[in-house]
Amino acid sequence: MALSNKHLDGTGLSQLWAKVKELFVAKEAGKGLSTNDYTTDEKNKLTGIEAGAKVNVQSDWNATSGDAFIKNKPESLPANGGNAETVNGHTVNSDVPANAEFTDTKPVDMKGATASAAGTAGYVPAPEAGSQGKFLKADGTWADPTNTTYEEATEEKAGLMSAADKKKVNGMDAAIAAKADKATTVSGYGITDAYTKIEVNAELGKKANTATTLEGYGISDAYTKTAADAAIKKAVDTAVAGVYKIKGSIAFAKLPTQGMVAGDVYNITDDFTTTAAFVEGAGKQCKAGSNVVYTADGWDVMAGTYDFSDFVMKSDIQFLTEEEIDAICVL
Repeated sequence: MALSNKHLDGTGLSQLWAKVKELFVAKEAGKGLSTNDYTTDEKNKLTGIEAGAKVNVQSDWNATSGDAFIKNKPESLPANGGNAETVNGHTVNSDVPANAEFTDTKPVDMKGATASAAGTAGYVPAPEAGSQGKFLKADGTWADPTNTTYEEATEEKAGLMSAADKKKVNGMDAAIAAKADKATTVSGYGITDAYTKIEVNAELGKKANTATTLEGYGISDAYTKTAADAAIKKAVDTAVAGVYKIKGSIAFAKLPTQGMVAGDVYNITDDFTTTAAFVEGAGKQCKAGSNVVYTADGWDVMAGTYDFSDFVMKSDIQFLTEEEIDAICVL
């Protein structure tokens, strides 16, 4: 089947992709073709589990039935070094008096710290009646707070502000307001070496030139708007005329070979083939009505026909059919 000159369009590409997905499966990470992912170790592990085996259950001391129930629990636990009636060889009475004290847990009093020794924790000493304003010191005694009375401040010593000084501070706003100068003019503030607004405007009026032309300002070395427009138009017209010079219509055989100037343009009235004198090189076919211009590199065709013989026509394109795609996708 000759398919070398046929192409796929959008429909054919969709059918081809559907065919690929029909014949193949997507690759999965970590897997390959014909891979036995169920290992021997996993098989042996499952083989070693007895039938009816269950997951371990956390035992519960209080459980009375079920998987968490603990069998043969003792009703009493023997003490270390003896049995249920002795501790380290000493007999323990079955009943302990309600007011019994154990010497290793008997409360002790607090021991205060000294300049050379740390104190120990314990019960604080009981305060006497009338000591409600005292505080407990680290040495274990109750004491009166240190006097925190402050004197009035002076210029040499910090302290509290006196009532008289507070009165002076409160009166400062009023004193400042009374002394503020609310003048609205320069002279009102006693300033004599500055211009007033009126004087500044008057001086500017004397200096300003209100002329509306360059000549009015005494400027003689600049173009006026009219002169500038005329000069620009003249320069543009000269530049355009220097680019292309229309020389008229002639037959190709009459095209000059000497005396040409860059910018000379001719309309060729007949079909012609370019020569080595052309920028395009020799051999290019051009139709009648083509324009050529002379440049520093030779004659240049400004318009003409182009050879599209190497291009494929839309009508020549053939697409693969569904039957041809199915014939290709065979394992």
